[in-house]
Amino acid sequence: MKKIHLLVLIGVIVLFSGCTVLSKSQVKNINAFATTAKSYAYFPSEIVKQRAELVLEERLIASIQLPADQIKRSIDDARKNYLFQQQIADQMDLSLQLIQQYSSLLSKLSSGDFVENLSANTTELNDNLSGLVKIANSRLPNKIPGTVGTAITKAIFLVGARLTKNKQAKALKEFIPVGDTLIKITVKNLVDVLSKDLADLLASDKQKFINTYTNNILAKESKVDYSSLNQYLGGLSNYENLELLRKTCVEAADKLSIAHSRLNSSIQAKTDLPEIFSETQDLIVSVKELFKTFSQLTSHQ
Repeated sequence: MKKIHLLVLIGVIVLFSGCTVLSKSQVKNINAFATTAKSYAYFPSEIVKQRAELVLEERLIASIQLPADQIKRSIDDARKNYLFQQQIADQMDLSLQLIQQYSSLLSKLSSGDFVENLSANTTELNDNLSGLVKIANSRLPNKIPGTVGTAITKAIFLVGARLTKNKQAKALKEFIPVGDTLIKITVKNLVDVLSKDLADLLASDKQKFINTYTNNILAKESKVDYSSLNQYLGGLSNYENLELLRKTCVEAADKLSIAHSRLNSSIQAKTDLPEIFSETQDLIVSVKELFKTFSQLTSHQ
């Protein structure tokens, strides 16, 4: 009888200890998402920054035909608008920093090195993320619940100074559900900025560039040469690539949210996964497209 009780006890211990860890494939999926999300966070604010560059160029071209006494004022106005657009990009960076900090923490927590000393870097990342949540809520329309910062801190404290498999699983199971709220709200803030109004604005910018370049350069026979034509074609390509970058950023933001939701639903029990989730693979493809489009955009400048 004692032997039976002992076997039952051992079975219970094995069962519960097995539930406290995640499989290598689960951790691999989490790490793949974290790495890709960090890469994605580089691009959205670049849309606003690159638009500012293109609008400044158009304003300078438009200033060519102005009377001498108006040129300086036109250039000053163009510069003020450029600086204002950079401020908008900085505000967008708040959402992106939330994604970057969260992804950095997630990357640390899903590290394959289970004896890594995490105390210094992880505490710093956690403090930064908690601070960013407060700042973002003071400036962005869609608010992140105040409990998110507390829950993130709790998950980090579960890890302590050194990461073990049991601590890792417990922390991730606390961390990712809270992160799902953060990701969804942050993505909504980004998509709201990057969607229809910005698409219309970029289309208007492109048409204004065409009109300005036609009237100030192409309509003047003395100014038409290979260099000016090449500049015009390069400008058109920049506007087209910028719109493609915007569109891909919106699509990737939605995929970011979907991929994280899949992670969230997959960590409740230990299971072996055959490969990286299709949702994360879709996100990886979109981020690769962002790199490609951004490279094309900057190569013409």
